[in-house]
Amino acid sequence: NNYKPIDTKNLFEDLNSAADKALQYKLYENAITVVKNRDQILPIKNYEKERIAYVKLGDDSHSTFVSHLQNYTQVMEVKDDNIDSLMVKLRPFTKVIVGFHKADGAWKNHDFKANERATLDSIAKYKHIILDVFAKPYSLLPFEDFENYDALVVSYQNSEVAQIVSSEIIFGAVSSKGKLPVSINNFFPVNHGYQTEKLNVLGFTTAENVGMSSAKLAQIDPIIQKAIKAKMTPSAQILVAKDGKVVYQKAFGTPTYESKIKVKNTDLYDTASLTKIISTLPNVMQEFDAGKVNLDTPLSTMLPDFNTSNKRNITFKELMSHHAQLKAWEPFYKMTLDSLGKPNSAIYSKIYTPQFSKKVADSLFIRNDYHQTIIDYIKNSELLPKKEYKYSDFTFILLKEYLEKKEQQPLDVLAYERFFKPLGMT
Repeated sequence: NNYKPIDTKNLFEDLNSAADKALQYKLYENAITVVKNRDQILPIKNYEKERIAYVKLGDDSHSTFVSHLQNYTQVMEVKDDNIDSLMVKLRPFTKVIVGFHKADGAWKNHDFKANERATLDSIAKYKHIILDVFAKPYSLLPFEDFENYDALVVSYQNSEVAQIVSSEIIFGAVSSKGKLPVSINNFFPVNHGYQTEKLNVLGFTTAENVGMSSAKLAQIDPIIQKAIKAKMTPSAQILVAKDGKVVYQKAFGTPTYESKIKVKNTDLYDTASLTKIISTLPNVMQEFDAGKVNLDTPLSTMLPDFNTSNKRNITFKELMSHHAQLKAWEPFYKMTLDSLGKPNSAIYSKIYTPQFSKKVADSLFIRNDYHQTIIDYIKNSELLPKKEYKYSDFTFILLKEYLEKKEQQPLDVLAYERFFKPLGMT
């Protein structure tokens, strides 16, 4: 026999390929089991109206589970070794998710400790509780009943992918399909398991599961790092999603060039001039997809008040392509100032009233109907002499007016209900 040592170069990558991780997601999506779901508490809906707490039991890592729960709404981790103190801290919350996290391994002890059982009993007695067991289902055998539990999920292992997929089942990005491989006493027989509803919210998976390449997406990293090194930007957050699944999400750099604090995916940026592209435009695209407008729809059809305007024949296509001969912009704020350059008291109020309910700044409210003055100005303004590309703010003012009159809802409500809420952007 000729001994030949194993080449360990790239061994980790060979044993943990992108295809392997893609398969893990599919396996957990089909394995994780919802064994109790009173009143269809899962998936959690209308979570903007809920106050949700997370309590950790067990002695293994839970960070991936919590961070992914927090992708969907605010979930507060509550800690206290004293049960009475813990219950006081949980009073403000409407739902409590309890994760039982135990290290993977066939010979590991996955039993609940006595104090953990006592904690569960106390929470279940007073709160809507969702217990998620990241351990063998045998860990539930000592339980005498599950009457006070609203939902019970068996996730089987405490791996990173199990925690991600389980969080998605709780919030509806994935439908549960799993069945118990063993019976849990007389409560839940083998092959028992509920299929939960899949909601229109983003989930997470690998690029390979949506026909993309993790290796190609990894090429984003050096591009952003090069930009930061060249001081094109101090930081960046990049997210790639396809078919309702996030396949790449990373944060790079620091908030400022001088800072030493690393940017996180949860950090918020103070950005400007985005309402047009993330609020108005998606709503207009949805109107088009629904057949409510087409490329040749004239402005006079979208806004009948423009029937007698010189803009009545401008088409939807011309508006969207900035070939509508509209002025680029107008400093409308100047029209609201008096002769001394101060806010005109006929237009502004320093206090909120039913007639002055639109807040402009601290202690400054504009008249409710002033937006009609702006619309009338645009309606009566001159057209540019040539039909050529000219970016115009007027386009998006008119599109906002169209959307709100057509749908009888404010633009912010439309954007939230149609897009931000389903995407978990709360």
